[in-house]
Amino acid sequence: MLIYLHMPTTRNNRAFTIVELLVVITVMGILVSVALISYVGVSAKAKTTMVESDLKNTSRQIDLYQVENSQYPTTTSVLNDDKGLTLSPSDTLLSYTFDNAANYYCLTMESGAVVTSIKNSAPPVNGYCMQNLVKNGDFSNGLTNWKTEDIGGTFSAVGGVAQNVSDGTDTSQLIWQSIATTDMSHKFYLRNEFKSVGYSASVMHHAGCGYSESAGQNICVQYGYSTAYAQNTWKSFSTVYTPFGPQDVYIFFLTNAAHTTLPSGMISQFDNAVMIDLTATFGAGNEPTQAAMDTMLAAYPTKWFEGTVIVNK
Repeated sequence: MLIYLHMPTTRNNRAFTIVELLVVITVMGILVSVALISYVGVSAKAKTTMVESDLKNTSRQIDLYQVENSQYPTTTSVLNDDKGLTLSPSDTLLSYTFDNAANYYCLTMESGAVVTSIKNSAPPVNGYCMQNLVKNGDFSNGLTNWKTEDIGGTFSAVGGVAQNVSDGTDTSQLIWQSIATTDMSHKFYLRNEFKSVGYSASVMHHAGCGYSESAGQNICVQYGYSTAYAQNTWKSFSTVYTPFGPQDVYIFFLTNAAHTTLPSGMISQFDNAVMIDLTATFGAGNEPTQAAMDTMLAAYPTKWFEGTVIVNK
């Protein structure tokens, strides 16, 4: 006789609760976030590796060119037997600056949001190559590179400072430096310092200028003005401006006594001149503001530097 035993079966058709679903979704979100962060990190590292490799390769080509020609190339297009640069698809050359006399060059490349620079054969670092176009801006080499108009006084360099002593016969004192540039649509940052010695009521005008061949004259943008100078106190001026004219840009120091003769014996001192092509350095539409540049320069002891430095915006 066969005996069939029927065991009861239990079916669990219970659905997930809202809490359980939220836990699962949260865990999945965390896993996706971790994966995404890892991917972004790997991607950024890969871009950094590629741009650093391109910088080092370009640096070696520039060094080779300098050995063969006793000077740095004026443009990177002459490298690689006039074939120019061969960069990774994601890399772009933002700027190339050089100075044969000071024996340096600096390259900035961009790969996505990664901006990296190299100066000579030093290791690449994050940041932009920023060049002070003014030569001898701290007057440590006397008045070299500067032009003066000894009207109503005489210019000299004393202790790393340019100064003019008024003889009481004119209304202004002028010292300037002409700086060649190729694109007058660029934005420039200018900064310098002035001090009046022995006279507290001078009026100080500063100007950034471009020479206009058609007009046959300098067309200037005034960017500094004051009528209340305290004696023996340095005052700084800075601005961001776009010059006029197709030729050179100029940085001027001009002491002007509001069309009255400067008093005899008045000493005007000038120092720490800076002029930076912001468009060439950071790219069109990416130029820092005057305030941002002032903050950037504040990282240097005298808010001034010679040649080229690498900075983060």
